[in-house]
Amino acid sequence: MDRDASAIQICKNLMSQALPCVGSLLVNFLMAVLDLHYVGKLNDIKVMSAFGIGMMICNMLGIHIYLGLNGALETLVPRVAGAAEKLKAT
Repeated sequence: MDRDASAIQICKNLMSQALPCVGSLLVNFLMAVLDLHYVGKLNDIKVMSAFGIGMMICNMLGIHIYLGLNGALETLVPRVAGAAEKLKAT
């Protein structure tokens, strides 16, 4: 019974940390969708093409580099902290 309670508490803690991240990603995605919607109302294929290429470049050079570095830190920092090398982890 005590183990189940701790598992439930762990799930609650994980969800309380994960939900703001999920919300942030959804808002970011919806912003791009709304931008494309309004650009699409201009009925100009050149503008839509430029928008698509611009979003692709922003994703490649900005968001995905950040997400890759964040993923690397999520892997390396817990290893260093678990090895009791707190100074390297900070």
